[in-house]
Amino acid sequence: MEQEKAALDLVRRALALDETELRDLRAQHGLGADAVDELARFYELMTYGGAEPDTIQLTAAEFQRAIESDNFFFVVVSGLEAGAAPVTVRIILEPLKHLPFVRAATYSSRASGARKALSTRSRARSIPRP
Repeated sequence: MEQEKAALDLVRRALALDETELRDLRAQHGLGADAVDELARFYELMTYGGAEPDTIQLTAAEFQRAIESDNFFFVVVSGLEAGAAPVTVRIILEPLKHLPFVRAATYSSRASGARKALSTRSRARSIPRP
């Protein structure tokens, strides 16, 4: 949970938004998104302590949100653990239009295939441990 909070803070910083402009929706299960901004754009955060994986799995709710909303972003935040790769925030607009996906019990997408993505890197290499 601390890693997800740190990831959301990094996303806010990358988008130059504060807590009122990018609201945390993680406590509301089944929405298919972790955050929403003032313009009703939805963000699904995928957080990783180490390097970004090749494949990302989605729940049915996340996949449905991606299908139904033109204002839906995958946000892949990686490198959050101490000693991991540099912290990277990748924001992918309309991921189902730009990433190949495979239907299974959950949905998988190859994040590394995104051509239309905004990536930022941070020198911060770890999140504080509780």
